[in-house]
Amino acid sequence: MFLKKIHILRAYIIIMLLLFINISYLNAQDNNSQEIIILIDMSRREELRGNYTDALRYVNMAFELGIEDIEQKVYAFVTRAVIYIRTGLLQDALNDINAGIEITPNFATLYELRAIVYGLQGHNSDGLREINNAIRLDSGPLRFYENRASFYTRLNENQKAIDDCEYILNINPEYLNAYTLKAIALTNMNNNQEAIMTINHALNIEPLNGENYYTRGVIYYNMGNLNNSLNDLNRAIELDPSDSKYFKTRAKLYRRIGNYLEAINDYTQAIQLNPTDYELYEDRGGCYVMLENYNAALLDFNIYLNNVENRIIYLIRSQVYEELAKQAENTAQKEEYLELSRRDVETHRRLSGL
Repeated sequence: MFLKKIHILRAYIIIMLLLFINISYLNAQDNNSQEIIILIDMSRREELRGNYTDALRYVNMAFELGIEDIEQKVYAFVTRAVIYIRTGLLQDALNDINAGIEITPNFATLYELRAIVYGLQGHNSDGLREINNAIRLDSGPLRFYENRASFYTRLNENQKAIDDCEYILNINPEYLNAYTLKAIALTNMNNNQEAIMTINHALNIEPLNGENYYTRGVIYYNMGNLNNSLNDLNRAIELDPSDSKYFKTRAKLYRRIGNYLEAINDYTQAIQLNPTDYELYEDRGGCYVMLENYNAALLDFNIYLNNVENRIIYLIRSQVYEELAKQAENTAQKEEYLELSRRDVETHRRLSGL
């Protein structure tokens, strides 16, 4: 179900949390300390602009100067961890977060950051534990409850997610992401009509929010109401043509109704926006197969298999080679499929203790 993937934990929200640590270079005790604070602030500003290379360079320069002040050091670790999260270097981010926690074990934001990293790694139970640690240390920020609700939806603890969303909305009725998460939880519980009503409420508050049109479009898709789904996905793309998942989901819709050319166009746009989502190549390759454009399909399947191990695609690729009358390649793909199948069976037996 697409909706389980809608609300990715929003690492970018942590950028604003950097202001939580109140450090001013005007209060620095010496020139070295002042230089460190200025470098960290420059790093934060470059990160906000999306200039991650410069952002990382400035914060590393601060570390090279030797940061002795505990508050400054934690600020530097948080700053660099956010850069690592934004650039996908999750283990490096985790290392900096852990270092910060060793220095200040009662700083809730560090646990929130660690929860976000675990969420991005797919370790949702660990993420839930860490966001609970953040709430235990500081029960005030609503964003903590938002992130916890996101984990609950991923773990199918949907009523708990709804409870967190309603807690947020009781305090701030215009907190848009709470509506989105509540709708996701309701959809997971097959309460699609109430989910749509929830998103409609959010759209009444902010009618130009592409994410909410996307969410409603996915709900309609899951209900089989493809016309309404397509209208909402079109609107989401119109409002924000920079989000790859909007194109990816619309491509799935086009593929479902057999409009393979439009699906290919959307998959191509999604790949341009997010070239490391290798599922896009697999799906586009499937569309090329349906159009009997086997050479183009092979190119996509090759990119996918160079990055993802999936025995089913070897089997599909063998069929493509058969259509192209390339018997040797066809045989090789079948053998690769059989080898991966045997390996998977052996792994399952070993893990099961059989």
